[in-house]
This record gives sequence, C-alpha cells and structure tokens, in this order.
Amino acid sequence: MRRTIVAGNWKMNGTLAGSVTLAEDLGRKLAHRLPNRTLPVLFPPAPFLLAVAPHLRQSGIAMGAQDCSAAVAGSFTGDVAASMLRDVGCSHVIVGHSERRHLHGESNDVVRSKAAAAIAHHLTPVICVGEDEAGLTQDQLEAVLREQVHGSVPPDVVAGSFAVAYEPVWAIGAADSASVRHIDLAHSIIYSTLIGHLGTGIADATPILYGGSVNSVNCTDIFSVDTVGGVLVGRSSMNADEFVALIAAAENRRQPAATGGGAVRAE
Repeated sequence: MRRTIVAGNWKMNGTLAGSVTLAEDLGRKLAHRLPNRTLPVLFPPAPFLLAVAPHLRQSGIAMGAQDCSAAVAGSFTGDVAASMLRDVGCSHVIVGHSERRHLHGESNDVVRSKAAAAIAHHLTPVICVGEDEAGLTQDQLEAVLREQVHGSVPPDVVAGSFAVAYEPVWAIGAADSASVRHIDLAHSIIYSTLIGHLGTGIADATPILYGGSVNSVNCTDIFSVDTVGGVLVGRSSMNADEFVALIAAAENRRQPAATGGGAVRAE
C-alpha cells in the first residue's frame, strides 16, 4: 500500500527556536494518532535540520531538505551535498522547485543531475514541474510538462525511487488552487509521460503530488482526484493545526480507483 504524501516546504522562513517549537507541537498533536495511510514530510531550512530532526522522528514525520547539490563533494561554496543531508537524517529532498528554476536559473539538466545525486545517496527526490501561466491550451500544457518531465527525471531510475510534484507557478501563493479538473489533466499528462519515458512499472510506482495554494479547506477536493498521490504545501505547513488537518484529510480519503499516479493501493 502506497501512502499519500503530505509534504510541507517551510522555504526561507522561521527561526531556530520557532522551528523547534513547531516540530514539538506537531509531535504532541500526532502523539496518539500517528499516520497510517499517510507519509508526512517536512522540509525545514537547512540550518535547522539537525535541531528539528529528533522531534520530527518522534512524531512519525519524515524530514527532507529544500535543495541539494549535484556534486558529491569539493569546492562548491554554499552548496550542500546529498550525502550530508542523509547524514543529518533527511530521507527526501526537493529539486527543481519553481523558485529555484526562476530565481536561480536552474535548467532541466541541472534538476536531473540533482535528482540523480539524491537517488545515489538514498534520498527520495521530489522533482517539481509546472507551467508559468494560467489558461494554456491542453496542447500547450502537455508540451510544457512533457518537456520538463523528460528533461528533469533521470533515465535510469528504479521504481519507487522518486516523486514528481506538479506545481502550476500561477497557483503558488494565490488565493485559490488550480481546479480539480485541471489538476487531474496535468497529473494524467505527467503519468502518461512517465510511461513513455520510463515504462508503466515506474510510472505506477511514482507518486504525483499537487502543490499550489493547498490548505485544509480545499484539500478534500484535491484528495478526491484519483491521480493525486499527495500534496506539497507551503504556508499551511508552518501552522501545526493546519498541517495536522491536511494529514487527517489524507488519512480519510477514499482509496483511489485509478492505478496510475494514485496514492493508496496494493503494491
């Protein structure tokens, strides 16, 4: 049974003391109801990873980093190697987030190299893709997503070694998320692209997350989409009650009937 992923990206927010307090608060709220059908993962800022790790571990929440280097080691000032993230307790890492692509100019080739480095060091990369503008035609959307998936996912991956997060850039931080119809369409395109790129076995084993203004109000509708294998949230993960509500919604979702990109099914 593959669990629905509820991933929280704290981005460049918070303080050390506040991050530890938030992790402790989550531990208390989840102490008597550890997730069963859900895999919660939090991505704190890199300087706070070691401090929050023991608190997340006690609450059943996995820990990830917001980025990693494609290099193994060497003269790369300011970068963090995947092996270092693994050493401090990370199991996941985000690569290719739209903010990295747009603010730091990261290409599909760079994202693919980072994903490969993460997998080589036993981290699960969450590979982000998504279009910049709303209102694209289906053909335009398909072209953008196919190009990003083909370019960003390493060609030699094994089943279950990575996840894909669909984040329409225009929906990040917006008042509303994308419609369930749009989410289903985009996830179906990603799934079919994975089949063509890597085969049905790998596509079926790859959770496809949705990110873009997800909260406790709209998450039930989002989780009703069979092709949604989880969510990647920003500000909602910085509030303990909100994040616990997202986990509860994921725990209570009905089992998807679809095989591709769905969340909870027999493996």
